[in-house]
Amino acid sequence: MMKASALACLASIVASQSNEAEFAALRPLLDQACALADQGFARDWAKIAEVLLLLTQGQIIPARNRIDAHLTDMVSPVAEETLKRLRLAVLAESGVPLAELEWPLLFCDQIVDVQIHTARAILRAARLAGDADLCGKILTELNVKAVRDHMPRLQLMADILTAEHEMASGRSVTIPNIPRNDAITSAHLAIADVECMLLSATRALADGKDHLARQLTDRILARIRRAGWQHIILKTLMLRSVLHLRKEALQLSIRSAEEASEIRDSTGLKETAREFRNILEHIHAGWAVKARFDRSAAQHHLPSSQHTEGSDLSRRQLHILGLARDGLTSAEIANILGIGEDGVKWHFRAIFKCLAVNRRTQAVATAIQRGLLH
Repeated sequence: MMKASALACLASIVASQSNEAEFAALRPLLDQACALADQGFARDWAKIAEVLLLLTQGQIIPARNRIDAHLTDMVSPVAEETLKRLRLAVLAESGVPLAELEWPLLFCDQIVDVQIHTARAILRAARLAGDADLCGKILTELNVKAVRDHMPRLQLMADILTAEHEMASGRSVTIPNIPRNDAITSAHLAIADVECMLLSATRALADGKDHLARQLTDRILARIRRAGWQHIILKTLMLRSVLHLRKEALQLSIRSAEEASEIRDSTGLKETAREFRNILEHIHAGWAVKARFDRSAAQHHLPSSQHTEGSDLSRRQLHILGLARDGLTSAEIANILGIGEDGVKWHFRAIFKCLAVNRRTQAVATAIQRGLLH
C-alpha cells in the first residue's frame, strides 16, 4: 500500500516536470502496485498526475477528455475535488465564459501544480473579460499563499504570472530572476527559465529590439521543440510571425502563423492564442499585424522590377537590399521572393556593380548613405 502511494507521489512530480518518457515508464508499475494493494486512492492520484502532464505540455483537449472520463470513477473525495479544479483550468483555457466558471474554487487547493494551472487559466480569462479586480485578487492570493506556506516554486510562478499580467496590460515589465538553489528542481527551473526568456523576447519586440527578440526566440524553440511545451511553442511562433512581418518576410510570417494556428486547433489553447495575439497587436499598433493570420496575405504582390526614381537599382533589388539589411540569408530571401538562391546571388552581383562595392555590408551602407534605404 505504501509503495502504491509513493509511486503516485513520484508520478505527480514527474508529470509536473513534463517528463513524458519517465511517466510512461512509471505508470505500469504504479497500476500494478495499486492493483495488488487494492489502493484506489493512489490510483486516483495517478489519474490526476496524468492530467497534470497534459496540462504542463499545453494539451488542453486531451486533458479535458481525461478529466471527463476520470470524474466518473474517482474513489477519493479529495482527489475528485482536485480533479474538478483542474477541469476549471481546462474550461477557462478552452474559452468558456468567466461567468460560467466556479472560479472561487481556485483558492482552495494546496497542491502547487493544481494552483498554478488553475490560477493561470482563470487569470487569463479574467484579463480577456476585463475583470481587473479578479486579476488583482488572484495575484495577491498566490503571493500570500506562497509566502505563508513557504512554497518557493509557487512564488516563482506568481512572479512570472505577475510579469505576464503587466505585459498584457501594456505596462512596463520586470522579468523575474530565476533562483539557483535546491529549493526548486532543475526541471521546474528549466520551464520557468524558458517562460522568462519568452517574456524577455516580447519586451524586446515592444522596445524595437528585433534582433534581440529573434535571438531569444531561436533559443526558445531550440530548447522546447523536443520538450513538447505546446503553449510556449505557440506563443513563440506568434512572436516569430510578427518579427518576420516587420522584415517584410511575408511568406515566413505566414508559415509561422499557420503553424501556431495548427497548434491552437490541435491542443485547444484558444485563450492562450487569443491573449497573446492581443498583446502583439497592442505592441504593434500601426503595423499590419493581423496579416499574419490572414491567408489572403499570401497574395501580397512584391514591388515591381521598375527602377525607382533617382536610382539605378530596381525596386526588387532595393527590396533584396532591405532584406539583407535586416539580416536575412540568401536562402531566406529566395524563399520570400519565390526564386532560386542563384537568382538572389545574381541580383547581388548586379547590385554590387551598380553601387561599385564588393560586399553586402558595403552595399547596404552605400544604399543607406544615398537615401535609397531607411
